[in-house]
Amino acid sequence: MYTDFYGFSGEPFSLNPDPRSFFLARHHRQVFTAMVRGISHRRGVILLTGERGVGKTAFLAWVYLYLSTRGRKKVIPLFRSPDTLEEILLWADFNPKIPGVLQFIFAGDPEFEK
Repeated sequence: MYTDFYGFSGEPFSLNPDPRSFFLARHHRQVFTAMVRGISHRRGVILLTGERGVGKTAFLAWVYLYLSTRGRKKVIPLFRSPDTLEEILLWADFNPKIPGVLQFIFAGDPEFEK
């Protein structure tokens, strides 16, 4: 219905975010710059927090699409936050002598920071 009326090339509303239709606002650019810096410096774990519904999943889907189109597929976005710091270190295969073999981006509610 919307696609024909407005001339959209795809379905405008979906349960799953479509990174191709993500609008990169000024505050998204700031977070994206910090995230790319962390990825470039091989930080093993990157944490993205925000209230429910602010677009963390859509943002991470867009970042993943952006990085994968540039050949950077070694980043694994996780949309389920781990329960403990030990679980994070286990997932990241943490070894202080070897810089991040794998990189993880965790997304969660602000309570996850505590």
